[in-house]
Amino acid sequence: MVKRQRDFKVVAEILKGIVLCILLFPVGVIFLVLGTITGLAELFLRKLDKFKICS
Repeated sequence: MVKRQRDFKVVAEILKGIVLCILLFPVGVIFLVLGTITGLAELFLRKLDKFKICS
């Protein structure tokens, strides 16, 4: 009975880890995408500024 309870705790911990991974993974991806977009936008704006200065 005690062993079964311990096994259940281990399974619960593993499931919790999997659920956290599933929940946090999209958040990480979203942050990565947002970071990439803002970085590219900044570079683009800088190029536009240079172009404005030149013209």
